[in-house]
Amino acid sequence: MAGGEPGTIEALQAALTGGDSTTETLERWCAAHGLPCPGGLTAQRLPGPARPPGRLRRRRLQLRVGERVRYRRVLLRAGALVLCEAENWYVPARLPVWMNRLLDRSTIPFGRVVAPLGFRRHRLSTVLLRPPTAGGQPPRRHGVLRQEAMLTRPDGLPFCEVVETFTSDLLDPTGRR
Repeated sequence: MAGGEPGTIEALQAALTGGDSTTETLERWCAAHGLPCPGGLTAQRLPGPARPPGRLRRRRLQLRVGERVRYRRVLLRAGALVLCEAENWYVPARLPVWMNRLLDRSTIPFGRVVAPLGFRRHRLSTVLLRPPTAGGQPPRRHGVLRQEAMLTRPDGLPFCEVVETFTSDLLDPTGRR
């Protein structure tokens, strides 16, 4: 595909299904489609209260008695483009101290911080989203695809559940669609 040519939702879904790291997949997508991504993706924290994990999420994370879960909600950005809104519920005790510090204090995406773990991504669900319409026209940026996944260490122990909503900026950054 030529640089700058918009991608399709099917191509985006296939790209996301093919890798363990959303960060790396989105950076490759940007390069392949001519989307500006100077210096790589950044994670912009979104303010708001933490969302505690529900019973199902706690069970999937295989939490032990006394283990805490942290919540991190960010926009994954490529320059001015918002590619994804990500919600992470992760178990800090299953990560090295330095990774927790980076997650608390930096704009580095979660996948880049935890990459040294050699983690695996297990998709739990994928949903194609219909754009909201107001007066017949969808807003300039809207969610097009949502994935829920579990991240596990090489020993199989889960350490994070993530819900990612990918935006129309990935398919047409000009907002023409």
